[in-house]
Amino acid sequence: MRDKGVDFLTNPSEAQYQTGLSYYIGSNSLEKNNTKAVEWWEKAAQQGHAIAQYNVGRCYRNGWGVAKIDEKKGAEWIEKAAAQGHVGARGRCYLEGWGVEKDEAKAVELYAKAASQGDFAAAQCNLGVCYHYGQGVEKDEEKAMEWYVKAAAQGLDHAQCNLGAFYEKD
Repeated sequence: MRDKGVDFLTNPSEAQYQTGLSYYIGSNSLEKNNTKAVEWWEKAAQQGHAIAQYNVGRCYRNGWGVAKIDEKKGAEWIEKAAAQGHVGARGRCYLEGWGVEKDEAKAVELYAKAASQGDFAAAQCNLGVCYHYGQGVEKDEEKAMEWYVKAAAQGLDHAQCNLGAFYEKD
């Protein structure tokens, strides 16, 4: 979502990030294109945009919009985002053991911190996943649902899918 208070002329990395996001999501006027999304996010990431750094890292780690999976390059970008205080990125590093010793409890702590800072839907969804599967916390489907609902209410499609999976069990 575009922050109405951002001046794109004085903050070109935000404009580049938003352009990448537009390609990643797609719309009526712009066809979804992960390769172009990564290109734009890399421009923003090279200028220090933490969210773009995290997204580029995830793309390389998962092979989205890039020629091939490159876990090392992905971890480097995620670490750059984490070093700037991107709490969700740091949580992912601990959950997966990317560049740090795997520590699921530390990941949960970081996701909870990010989720409590406001509308950070990805952290809320990740916290739901941790409760859903008992990663770093005791498995608690009720708490998982609470976090999924918060993230889904912000339009995060992954959280909406996770909620759907709960309802399919009934």
